[in-house]
Amino acid sequence: MGGVPGAGKTTVINKLKEVLKEDVFVVNFGTVMIDIAKERFGITDRDAMRKLSRVKQNELQLAAIDKIVELEKGKRYVIIDTHLAIKTPSGYMPGFPKELLEKVKPEIIVLITARPEEIWERRHLDTSRKRDLESIDDILEHEKINIAYLMAYSAMSGAYALIVRNNNGKLEDAVNRIKSLFYDGEK
Repeated sequence: MGGVPGAGKTTVINKLKEVLKEDVFVVNFGTVMIDIAKERFGITDRDAMRKLSRVKQNELQLAAIDKIVELEKGKRYVIIDTHLAIKTPSGYMPGFPKELLEKVKPEIIVLITARPEEIWERRHLDTSRKRDLESIDDILEHEKINIAYLMAYSAMSGAYALIVRNNNGKLEDAVNRIKSLFYDGEK
């Protein structure tokens, strides 16, 4: 599951965990990567990772993939919380590397999105992160890139591609849309 920073992806996932309880296992790709980055490169700031060289970022992604594959063994439903496209100083980088798609074999790839104005406002209200300040046009561009990556990942993996809106005041709608994918009439 991915989305631009501020789309509310982690908020949706956390609410989904409350609803699905033990049926779902969530792993945050960035958290696994930062743990490895601390050991290998001494990086403690999650937002600094995307400013590493492409080679180091790829190294972190590959190490994280192996860790994620190990963590997900035996789990009924697994959600990987990540970004579909990571904006770096050099351009956009895949958040779901080919190796991850090949090893995890996702059934559905979900893009969480919201209105650009809402994303902009959420970013400015979130003081816990050192996010780059971007314009609404920058957010729109990132959203378009995310959709392109979503479709590429779907084509590469054979997974369904789904876009879920998480507009202000509509968290329950977003959660219910995703929840319906898990049980498909079972519960």
